[in-house]
Amino acid sequence: MQHAASAIIINNKKILLIKRTQSSPMFPGYWTLPGGRSEGDETSRETVTREVREEMDLDFVPTELFHTSSVEYLGENLKTHRFLGSYSGNITLQEDECDGYAWFAYSEALALPLAFDYRELIELLFEKNFL
Repeated sequence: MQHAASAIIINNKKILLIKRTQSSPMFPGYWTLPGGRSEGDETSRETVTREVREEMDLDFVPTELFHTSSVEYLGENLKTHRFLGSYSGNITLQEDECDGYAWFAYSEALALPLAFDYRELIELLFEKNFL
């Protein structure tokens, strides 16, 4: 069964978000966490590691499963896994998927158009004192 996984990357109480391109099939121009759908029989940890590498050219190490939920993507209901973790490297965006990135404090992130259920996730991160 296919699933999705996202990386929660936090530095100095700010969260790293990427902006989806205007050509994205869902939520064009919205802000999101780096991540995506699984390929083959990948585990959710393998998925998030690969997706962060592909989208941002970062080495992401998932250290804790923070949240699990379900989201609809192109008519498909996907189980999603959101991982806290560490990263290394310098950000280089995959331009066909991402229009930009930035680090946002809690209130700044909530002011953005956020894809999927990321508004609720950011509120939960704030409640748990990550942001």
